[in-house]
Amino acid sequence: MDDSLCPLSLGSSVAIEVLEKLFKVEKALKNETFEFNQEAKTTLEEIAEAVKKLECMRKTTIDLLEIESIEASRLRFLLIHLPGNISKEIEDAVIAARVTNAEEINSLNNAIETVNFEMELLNERLTNLEKMNIELWEEQEELADDHQKAVLMVNMKMKERAENDTSTKEIYDKKKVDEEKIDHYQDLLHTINTELTEERDIFVTKKESLEKKIAELKQLKDDEIKCTLKKKRQLSQMVTEIAKIKEEFKRRQGAMKEQDVARDELEEGLKRLQKELQIQLKQPEQLVTKRTDYDNALVDLVESSKMKQKDLIDKIRQATEKFSKIKARHTDLKGKNKILNGHLKAAQLEEHEYYIKERNSRDLVDKIELLIAEKKALLSKKLMDTEALEEAIENLKHLYRTTIESYRKQIAFLKGNWMSESQKSIKNQWKVINFQKEHERWRKTEHDDVEELIKRVEYIEQKRAEIYEEGIFCDETIFKHEEKIEELSEAVKEEEEIFSQIEHGVTEELKVIEEHIKNLLKKGRNKEFAFMRNHLDSMYTSEKNIYEVEQHLKLLVLENYRLKKAIRLVKEDINYLTKEGQGYKFTVKKLETEVQNLRDVFLNMWKETLKEVKKFKEKNMITLDETEKLIRYLYLREERLKVICGWLRRNADNLEYIIDYKESTTIIDIV
Repeated sequence: MDDSLCPLSLGSSVAIEVLEKLFKVEKALKNETFEFNQEAKTTLEEIAEAVKKLECMRKTTIDLLEIESIEASRLRFLLIHLPGNISKEIEDAVIAARVTNAEEINSLNNAIETVNFEMELLNERLTNLEKMNIELWEEQEELADDHQKAVLMVNMKMKERAENDTSTKEIYDKKKVDEEKIDHYQDLLHTINTELTEERDIFVTKKESLEKKIAELKQLKDDEIKCTLKKKRQLSQMVTEIAKIKEEFKRRQGAMKEQDVARDELEEGLKRLQKELQIQLKQPEQLVTKRTDYDNALVDLVESSKMKQKDLIDKIRQATEKFSKIKARHTDLKGKNKILNGHLKAAQLEEHEYYIKERNSRDLVDKIELLIAEKKALLSKKLMDTEALEEAIENLKHLYRTTIESYRKQIAFLKGNWMSESQKSIKNQWKVINFQKEHERWRKTEHDDVEELIKRVEYIEQKRAEIYEEGIFCDETIFKHEEKIEELSEAVKEEEEIFSQIEHGVTEELKVIEEHIKNLLKKGRNKEFAFMRNHLDSMYTSEKNIYEVEQHLKLLVLENYRLKKAIRLVKEDINYLTKEGQGYKFTVKKLETEVQNLRDVFLNMWKETLKEVKKFKEKNMITLDETEKLIRYLYLREERLKVICGWLRRNADNLEYIIDYKESTTIIDIV
C-alpha cells in the first residue's frame, strides 16, 4: 500500500495543541496578577472539559481502531483463501476505493499545503506584530515620559497660579487696608476740617464780640477822656480863679485889713474850693485806675486771642502736613495699584497663554490616544490568531492600564487638592522624588517581568515546534496505518468538524469579550476626560460665579430690606383696614337693622294705603293719583334699598374676608 493513500492525522496533534494552549490559559487564570471576566473563565473551563472529553473519545477510537485492525487482518486472511472470482471482484472494489481515497487524500494534501502557507503568513504577521509591539512600546514610553512632564508642568503652573492667587489676595487685602486707612484719614481730615471750621466760626464770633467789647471800651474811654478833659479844663479854670483870688488876696491883704469879715468869708470859700478841688482830683485817679484795668483786660484778651490763633494755626499746619502726607501716601498707593494691576494683567495673559498651551496639549494627547486606540484595535485584530502572544499583550495591557489608572488617580488627587498641595508643595517635594524613584524601580521590575514573559513565550514556541515535529512524525506513522482507518475516517472528520465549530465559537466569544472590554475602557477614558474637562471648566467658572453670587447677595440684602419695609407698611395698612372694616361692619349692621325697620314701616304703610285706597277710591280720584305716585316712588325706593343692601352685604363679606385673612392679596369688588 502506498503512503499517499494514508490520511494526514487522526486529530491527536490538534487536540494536544489545544490542550497545551488550555493549560497555558489555566496557568494565566490561576495567576493573581491576571484579571479576566468571569463569563470568559466559565466558557474556558467548559471548553477544557469538552477537550478532555474529546481526548477520551480519541483514546476510545484508537482502541476501536486496534479492534478493527485485528478484524481487518482476519478478513484479509479470509480474502487470501477466497476463490479467484470473488478475490478479483474484491480487488476491483478495493482498487476503486483506493482511487477515491487517493483523490480525497490529494485534496486533503492540498488543503494542508494551504494551511501551511497560511501558517507561514501568520508567522510573518507575528514577526511584524512583534516589531510593531516593540515600536509601540517605545512610543508608549515616550508618551509616558511626555505625560509625566506635562503633569509636572501642570503641577508647576497650578502651583505658580496658586502662589499668584495668594499674592494677589495679599496685595488685594493690603490694598483694601490702605484704602480703609485712606478713607479713615479722609474721614479724620473731614472731621478736622469741620472742627476747624467750627473753631473758626467760634473764633470769628469771639473776635466779633471782643471787637464789639473793645469798641465799647474805646467809646467809654473816649467818653471818660472827654469827661477828664472837661474836668481838667474846669480845674484849670478853678486854678486860674484861685490864682486870681490869691493875687487879689495878697494885693488886698495890706489894703484890706479892715475887711476881716470878708477875708474870713473868702477863707471859708477857699477851704470849700480846696475840698472841691481834692474831690475833683480824686475822680481822675479813679478814672485812671479804671483805664489801667481796661488796658490790662484788653492786653489779656489780645494775648489769649493770639494764643488761640497760634494754636489754631498750629492745628491747621498739622492738618495740612497730615493731608500732604496722606496725599503722598495716596499717590504711592495709586502707583502701587497701577503696578499691581499691570502684574495682574500680565498674570492673566500668562494664564491665558497657559490655557491655550494646555488646550493644544490636550488636543495632541487626544490625537495620540486616538492613534493608540486605532493601533491597539489593529493589534487586537492581528493578535487574535495566537493565544500565547495574546496573554503577553493582555498582561502588558493590564500593566499599562494599572499605570494609567495610578497616574489618573494621582492627577485627580492633585487636581482635586491643588490649593492645599500648592501650599504644601515644599513639604511634598521629597515625597514626589521618592515616588519617582519607586516608579523607576517598579518600571524596571515590570520590564524584567515582560522580558521573562517574552522568554517564556519563545520557550513555548520552541516546545510548540518540537511538538509540531513530533506530530509530523506521528502523521508519518499514521500514514502507514491508513488502511486500518478507512472505515473510521468519516467519524474522525465529523469529530474534527465539531471541534472546529467549538474552536470557532470560542474565538468568536473571545472577540466579543475583548470588544466589550475595549468599549468599557473607551467609555471609562471618555468619562475621565469629560470629568477632567468639566472640573477645569468649573474651576474657571467658579471664580466668576463667586463674584456674581456676591453681587446677588448684595441685591438680595437690598431686596430683603425693601421687602421688610414693604411688609411693615402692608401690615400697617392691614391693621388700618381691619379697624375700618370693623367700623364698616358695625355700620352695616346698623343699616341692616334700619332697613328692616323701614321695611316693616313700609309694609304697615302699604297696608294702610290699601285700606285708604279702598275707602277713598270712589270718592276722590286725585288722592288715588297721588297715592299711585307715592306707590311708584316707594317701589323705586325699595329697589334702591335692595341695591344698597346688596352692596353693603358684598362689602361686609369683603371686610370679613379682610379681617379673617389679614395677609391675603385678594381684590375687593365694589359695585
